[in-house]
Amino acid sequence: MSQHKTAFCTRLIDVDTTMKEVPLGCLRIEPDNKEPNNTVDPALIFSNMLNYLWRERRFRYVHNRSGGTLSKDALVVVDDLVVAVVTASAGAVGSVTRASGSFITDGIKVGDIIAVDDDAGGAGAAPEGEASVVTGVQALTVTFAPNLTAAVAASDVVAFYGPWSIKAAAAGKNGGIVGIPMADIPNGSYGWIQTYGIYPNATMVAAGTAVVPGDPLYPGTALLTTVGPVLTEGTPNVLVAGSSYAPVAYAVQGLRTDTVRRKAAVFLIGG
Repeated sequence: MSQHKTAFCTRLIDVDTTMKEVPLGCLRIEPDNKEPNNTVDPALIFSNMLNYLWRERRFRYVHNRSGGTLSKDALVVVDDLVVAVVTASAGAVGSVTRASGSFITDGIKVGDIIAVDDDAGGAGAAPEGEASVVTGVQALTVTFAPNLTAAVAASDVVAFYGPWSIKAAAAGKNGGIVGIPMADIPNGSYGWIQTYGIYPNATMVAAGTAVVPGDPLYPGTALLTTVGPVLTEGTPNVLVAGSSYAPVAYAVQGLRTDTVRRKAAVFLIGG
Protein backbone atom coordinates (compact mmCIF):
# COMPACT_ATOMS: atom_id res chain seq x y z
CA MET A 1 0.00 0.00 0.00
CA SER A 2 1.38 3.38 -0.99
CA GLN A 3 2.14 5.86 1.77
CA HIS A 4 1.10 8.72 -0.55
CA LYS A 5 -2.66 9.27 -0.63
CA THR A 6 -4.77 11.81 -2.49
CA ALA A 7 -8.13 11.38 -0.74
CA PHE A 8 -8.71 11.72 3.00
CA CYS A 9 -11.58 11.38 5.46
CA THR A 10 -10.13 13.77 8.04
CA ARG A 11 -9.15 17.43 8.06
CA LEU A 12 -5.63 18.46 8.98
CA ILE A 13 -6.91 19.79 12.32
CA ASP A 14 -8.96 16.68 13.17
CA VAL A 15 -7.88 14.56 16.15
CA ASP A 16 -9.48 11.17 16.87
CA THR A 17 -9.18 8.42 19.47
CA THR A 18 -9.45 5.81 16.71
CA MET A 19 -7.39 5.59 13.52
CA LYS A 20 -9.32 7.19 10.65
CA GLU A 21 -6.62 7.18 7.94
CA VAL A 22 -4.92 4.08 6.53
CA PRO A 23 -2.07 3.37 6.56
CA LEU A 24 -0.67 4.98 9.67
CA GLY A 25 2.12 7.30 8.57
CA CYS A 26 0.45 8.05 5.23
CA LEU A 27 1.80 11.03 3.33
CA ARG A 28 -0.46 13.98 2.48
CA ILE A 29 0.78 16.65 0.07
CA GLU A 30 -1.14 19.92 -0.09
CA PRO A 31 -0.13 22.16 -3.01
CA ASP A 32 -0.83 25.86 -2.86
CA ASN A 33 -3.97 26.10 -5.00
CA LYS A 34 -4.77 29.71 -4.10
CA GLU A 35 -2.31 31.50 -6.38
CA PRO A 36 -3.76 34.98 -7.10
CA ASN A 37 -4.93 35.54 -10.66
CA ASN A 38 -3.45 39.02 -10.82
CA THR A 39 -1.20 41.46 -8.98
CA VAL A 40 -3.64 44.38 -8.91
CA ASP A 41 -5.03 43.72 -5.45
CA PRO A 42 -2.20 43.59 -2.86
CA ALA A 43 -4.48 41.64 -0.54
CA LEU A 44 -4.34 38.75 -2.98
CA ILE A 45 -0.56 38.61 -2.77
CA PHE A 46 -0.06 39.37 0.90
CA SER A 47 -3.13 37.65 2.28
CA ASN A 48 -2.88 36.34 5.84
CA MET A 49 -5.11 33.40 5.00
CA LEU A 50 -3.59 29.96 5.39
CA ASN A 51 -2.15 28.52 2.18
CA TYR A 52 -1.64 31.68 0.12
CA LEU A 53 1.71 31.53 -1.66
CA TRP A 54 3.03 28.86 0.67
CA ARG A 55 3.58 26.33 -2.09
CA GLU A 56 3.90 22.63 -1.29
CA ARG A 57 3.43 21.38 2.26
CA ARG A 58 3.64 17.75 3.45
CA PHE A 59 1.92 16.06 6.35
CA ARG A 60 2.00 12.65 8.07
CA TYR A 61 -0.79 10.87 9.95
CA VAL A 62 0.58 9.74 13.30
CA HIS A 63 -0.28 8.26 16.70
CA ASN A 64 0.58 9.89 20.02
CA ARG A 65 1.85 7.26 22.47
CA SER A 66 4.06 9.63 24.44
CA GLY A 67 2.02 9.53 27.66
CA GLY A 68 0.89 13.17 27.44
CA THR A 69 -0.67 15.74 25.13
CA LEU A 70 1.53 17.02 22.30
CA SER A 71 0.73 20.64 21.57
CA LYS A 72 0.01 22.46 18.34
CA ASP A 73 3.04 24.48 17.14
CA ALA A 74 5.50 22.44 19.29
CA LEU A 75 8.15 20.30 17.62
CA VAL A 76 7.66 16.53 17.81
CA VAL A 77 9.68 13.60 16.54
CA VAL A 78 8.40 10.43 14.90
CA ASP A 79 9.96 7.73 17.00
CA ASP A 80 9.18 4.01 16.99
CA LEU A 81 8.45 4.08 20.69
CA VAL A 82 8.86 1.02 22.86
CA VAL A 83 5.26 0.19 23.76
CA ALA A 84 6.00 -2.77 26.03
CA VAL A 85 8.67 -5.31 26.94
CA VAL A 86 7.31 -8.72 27.91
CA THR A 87 8.79 -12.01 29.13
CA ALA A 88 7.20 -14.89 27.25
CA SER A 89 5.75 -17.95 28.95
CA ALA A 90 5.54 -19.84 25.66
CA GLY A 91 5.45 -19.25 21.94
CA ALA A 92 5.88 -20.45 18.38
CA VAL A 93 7.46 -19.10 15.18
CA GLY A 94 4.38 -16.91 14.64
CA SER A 95 3.08 -16.19 18.15
CA VAL A 96 4.04 -15.32 21.70
CA THR A 97 2.15 -16.02 24.92
CA ARG A 98 2.45 -14.46 28.37
CA ALA A 99 1.36 -15.92 31.71
CA SER A 100 -0.03 -12.74 33.26
CA GLY A 101 -0.83 -9.17 32.43
CA SER A 102 -2.46 -8.22 29.13
CA PHE A 103 -1.18 -7.30 25.69
CA ILE A 104 -4.40 -5.34 25.21
CA THR A 105 -3.89 -3.32 28.39
CA ASP A 106 -0.29 -2.68 27.35
CA GLY A 107 -1.61 -1.03 24.20
CA ILE A 108 -0.20 -3.47 21.64
CA LYS A 109 -1.88 -2.97 18.27
CA VAL A 110 -2.00 -4.71 14.91
CA GLY A 111 0.79 -3.26 12.82
CA ASP A 112 3.20 -2.82 15.72
CA ILE A 113 6.69 -4.26 15.38
CA ILE A 114 7.65 -7.17 17.61
CA ALA A 115 11.34 -7.89 18.16
CA VAL A 116 12.95 -10.67 20.18
CA ASP A 117 15.25 -8.81 22.53
CA ASP A 118 16.74 -11.78 24.35
CA ASP A 119 16.82 -15.54 23.81
CA ALA A 120 16.68 -17.20 27.21
CA GLY A 121 18.67 -20.13 25.88
CA GLY A 122 21.78 -17.96 25.91
CA ALA A 123 24.53 -17.25 23.37
CA GLY A 124 22.25 -14.90 21.43
CA ALA A 125 20.77 -17.73 19.38
CA ALA A 126 17.74 -17.38 17.09
CA PRO A 127 15.21 -15.89 17.32
CA GLU A 128 17.13 -13.19 19.25
CA GLY A 129 17.44 -10.07 17.13
CA GLU A 130 14.66 -11.07 14.72
CA ALA A 131 11.58 -8.93 14.14
CA SER A 132 8.11 -9.27 12.68
CA VAL A 133 4.77 -7.42 12.49
CA VAL A 134 1.82 -7.95 14.83
CA THR A 135 -1.25 -9.41 13.06
CA GLY A 136 -3.50 -10.21 16.03
CA VAL A 137 -3.81 -9.20 19.67
CA GLN A 138 -5.51 -11.07 22.52
CA ALA A 139 -5.01 -10.56 26.24
CA LEU A 140 -2.41 -13.32 26.62
CA THR A 141 -1.35 -14.06 23.03
CA VAL A 142 -0.04 -12.04 20.11
CA THR A 143 0.32 -13.41 16.59
CA PHE A 144 2.69 -12.00 14.01
CA ALA A 145 3.95 -12.49 10.45
CA PRO A 146 6.27 -13.32 8.83
CA ASN A 147 7.39 -16.22 10.96
CA LEU A 148 10.64 -16.15 12.89
CA THR A 149 13.35 -18.68 12.07
CA ALA A 150 12.94 -20.28 15.51
CA ALA A 151 10.09 -20.44 17.99
CA VAL A 152 9.73 -18.00 20.86
CA ALA A 153 10.31 -20.00 24.06
CA ALA A 154 9.57 -19.57 27.75
CA SER A 155 11.58 -16.74 29.35
CA ASP A 156 12.48 -15.15 25.99
CA VAL A 157 12.10 -11.36 26.15
CA VAL A 158 10.15 -9.62 23.39
CA ALA A 159 9.74 -5.89 22.79
CA PHE A 160 6.94 -4.09 20.93
CA TYR A 161 7.44 -0.85 18.99
CA GLY A 162 4.80 1.52 17.65
CA PRO A 163 5.70 2.74 14.13
CA TRP A 164 4.70 6.31 13.32
CA SER A 165 4.34 7.13 16.99
CA ILE A 166 5.29 10.61 18.12
CA LYS A 167 6.78 12.21 21.21
CA ALA A 168 8.04 15.67 22.10
CA ALA A 169 11.34 16.57 20.45
CA ALA A 170 14.38 16.70 22.72
CA ALA A 171 17.50 18.81 22.58
CA GLY A 172 20.30 17.06 20.75
CA LYS A 173 17.94 14.68 18.96
CA ASN A 174 19.47 13.36 15.74
CA GLY A 175 17.72 11.31 13.09
CA GLY A 176 14.06 10.45 12.64
CA ILE A 177 11.29 12.50 11.06
CA VAL A 178 10.33 15.69 12.88
CA GLY A 179 7.20 17.73 12.47
CA ILE A 180 4.66 20.01 14.13
CA PRO A 181 1.11 18.97 15.12
CA MET A 182 -1.72 20.77 13.35
CA ALA A 183 -3.78 20.55 16.57
CA ASP A 184 -3.23 19.41 20.15
CA ILE A 185 -2.99 15.60 20.07
CA PRO A 186 -3.80 13.93 23.43
CA ASN A 187 -2.07 10.72 24.43
CA GLY A 188 -3.57 7.75 22.59
CA SER A 189 -5.05 9.89 19.81
CA TYR A 190 -4.33 10.20 16.09
CA GLY A 191 -3.73 13.34 14.08
CA TRP A 192 -1.66 15.15 11.46
CA ILE A 193 1.79 16.69 11.76
CA GLN A 194 3.40 18.93 9.14
CA THR A 195 6.87 17.72 8.14
CA TYR A 196 7.76 19.90 5.14
CA GLY A 197 7.11 23.41 3.94
CA ILE A 198 6.25 26.73 5.54
CA TYR A 199 4.72 26.50 9.02
CA PRO A 200 3.65 29.98 10.22
CA ASN A 201 3.62 29.65 13.99
CA ALA A 202 6.33 27.30 15.25
CA THR A 203 7.33 27.42 18.92
CA MET A 204 10.85 28.85 19.09
CA VAL A 205 13.77 29.07 21.51
CA ALA A 206 13.13 31.23 24.59
CA ALA A 207 13.78 34.97 24.77
CA GLY A 208 17.43 35.88 25.01
CA THR A 209 18.31 34.20 21.72
CA ALA A 210 17.96 36.06 18.44
CA VAL A 211 16.73 34.29 15.32
CA VAL A 212 17.82 35.63 11.92
CA PRO A 213 15.89 34.82 8.72
CA GLY A 214 17.67 31.95 7.04
CA ASP A 215 19.11 30.55 10.27
CA PRO A 216 19.30 26.74 10.37
CA LEU A 217 17.09 25.43 13.17
CA TYR A 218 17.62 22.31 15.29
CA PRO A 219 15.50 20.27 17.72
CA GLY A 220 15.14 21.70 21.20
CA THR A 221 12.82 20.50 23.94
CA ALA A 222 9.46 20.64 22.11
CA LEU A 223 10.69 23.65 20.13
CA LEU A 224 13.10 24.84 17.46
CA THR A 225 16.44 26.37 18.42
CA THR A 226 19.44 27.91 16.71
CA VAL A 227 21.77 25.76 18.85
CA GLY A 228 23.41 23.35 16.41
CA PRO A 229 26.56 21.25 16.16
CA VAL A 230 29.14 21.66 18.91
CA LEU A 231 32.68 20.59 18.07
CA THR A 232 35.67 19.86 20.24
CA GLU A 233 38.88 20.68 18.51
CA GLY A 234 41.29 17.89 17.78
CA THR A 235 42.54 15.79 14.93
CA PRO A 236 39.94 15.38 13.62
CA ASN A 237 37.36 17.63 15.28
CA VAL A 238 34.54 15.63 16.84
CA LEU A 239 30.93 16.36 17.74
CA VAL A 240 30.17 16.82 21.41
CA ALA A 241 27.86 14.07 22.66
CA GLY A 242 24.23 15.14 22.71
CA SER A 243 24.54 17.94 20.18
CA SER A 244 22.36 18.17 17.06
CA TYR A 245 24.27 17.92 13.82
CA ALA A 246 21.55 18.27 11.18
CA PRO A 247 19.04 21.13 10.85
CA VAL A 248 15.37 20.22 10.63
CA ALA A 249 14.10 23.64 9.49
CA TYR A 250 15.15 27.12 8.44
CA ALA A 251 13.88 30.42 9.83
CA VAL A 252 11.61 32.38 7.49
CA GLN A 253 10.97 35.06 10.10
CA GLY A 254 13.45 36.68 12.48
CA LEU A 255 13.06 37.26 16.22
CA ARG A 256 14.93 39.73 18.39
CA THR A 257 16.43 38.65 21.70
CA ASP A 258 13.74 40.55 23.62
CA THR A 259 10.76 39.49 21.49
CA VAL A 260 8.23 38.18 23.99
CA ARG A 261 6.17 36.16 21.51
CA ARG A 262 8.36 33.15 20.73
CA LYS A 263 6.55 32.01 17.61
CA ALA A 264 7.88 32.31 14.07
CA ALA A 265 7.35 31.21 10.51
CA VAL A 266 9.76 28.42 9.57
CA PHE A 267 10.43 26.17 6.60
CA LEU A 268 10.42 22.51 7.66
CA ILE A 269 12.65 20.21 5.63
CA GLY A 270 11.48 16.75 6.74
CA GLY A 271 9.61 14.10 4.77
